[in-house]
Amino acid sequence: MDTIKVYIEKIEKYDFDKIYGFLGRVTEKSGVWKSLENKKTILLKPNLLGAFKPEKAVTTHPVVLEAMIKLLLEHKKTVWIGDSPGGSVLVQKVWRETGIEAIASKYNLNLVNFNSGGIITRKNGKFVFNISKYFFEADAVINVAKYKTHSLMSYTGAVKNLYGIIPGLKKSDFHRQNPEVEAFAKVISNLYEIAKESQSDFKFI
Repeated sequence: MDTIKVYIEKIEKYDFDKIYGFLGRVTEKSGVWKSLENKKTILLKPNLLGAFKPEKAVTTHPVVLEAMIKLLLEHKKTVWIGDSPGGSVLVQKVWRETGIEAIASKYNLNLVNFNSGGIITRKNGKFVFNISKYFFEADAVINVAKYKTHSLMSYTGAVKNLYGIIPGLKKSDFHRQNPEVEAFAKVISNLYEIAKESQSDFKFI
């Protein structure tokens, strides 16, 4: 069983300096930089569920993402930002409305659309997952999730944010075919196992 380390600090608002300082201390203390020492390309996986402005508290706040980006760039990493939003909304609109596009432009970073670039199929248990090739092409992945509840699962501890590595509307199929809590939990846990096997340096932030 994996050992999970949780670091918590109360920060009243999305203050860049405070969040940057917190993440800097946490990543140092938890050994993130040591584990990424020989990794060059890091994929940041935020929660970009849809085209919601940051104040709606639905998606990963751009200030949190920017703080992680700055730390990675200071450690000479190449940074990608990628997701496949739910539904049929254009990913370009999601990037713009969530504030992610502005952050990527500020640091001249690649925004990778999981709906393009190809897929790799992986099977685990009874589930077959089509997963974005970008997930496998990165040297390591950092999960920059959004702390919030989920209408079916209530709370997933950031694990469901992995769901976005499945491109397109296939995500809706899994929801429809597994409408009960236990059934959908198995979907998420099986996908998580594949992610862990493929990316030994997968990090939750």
